[in-house]
Amino acid sequence: MTEHDDVRRLGEPVLRSQSVPIARARLSTDRLQELAEDLVRATRSHGAFGVAAPQLGVAVRMIALNGDRMCQIRKLCGGRAEVVVHCDPEVVALSDEDSEEFEGCLSVPRIAGVVRRRADVRYRARTLDGEQLDWRLIGRAARVVSHELDHLDGILFLDRAEPRSLCTFGAVQRLYQNDVAAARASLGFTP
Repeated sequence: MTEHDDVRRLGEPVLRSQSVPIARARLSTDRLQELAEDLVRATRSHGAFGVAAPQLGVAVRMIALNGDRMCQIRKLCGGRAEVVVHCDPEVVALSDEDSEEFEGCLSVPRIAGVVRRRADVRYRARTLDGEQLDWRLIGRAARVVSHELDHLDGILFLDRAEPRSLCTFGAVQRLYQNDVAAARASLGFTP
């Protein structure tokens, strides 16, 4: 375990900083590999959909995605249920269609809120080995990569959430069963 295994929490400056591309980060190959291993370890140990390098205290454009939690990622990775690490990712919306769902974040423990995101995106990144990826992602996978890329730009889900939708994870499950329409009706926020 290294110093980067601890997930940074709301209020820490690295979560609000603009991450630098890998080429400008001036990290050795060994350090990049260590960071990738830390991202995989954090993703697995927390059962997360994904983790971004700033959440581990390093402001570089690197994320991990959990193929165990997202079947679309697993399929794109040849059916292997594993955590994959990508460098310098970017997302471009492929349609105007949005979806609204409750989101949470390891860096903002026990809080969830309804966030509107594009439901269909083009995701480009490269692996540590330099392989270029160009994927079309929909639904949850599109949401997760957009959430993780926000971390690279110093944006937290709280910045995008409908303020009146913010509640504890317990309330999301107990009162609304993850149903955005039920939460909207009870909490009085509009689409």
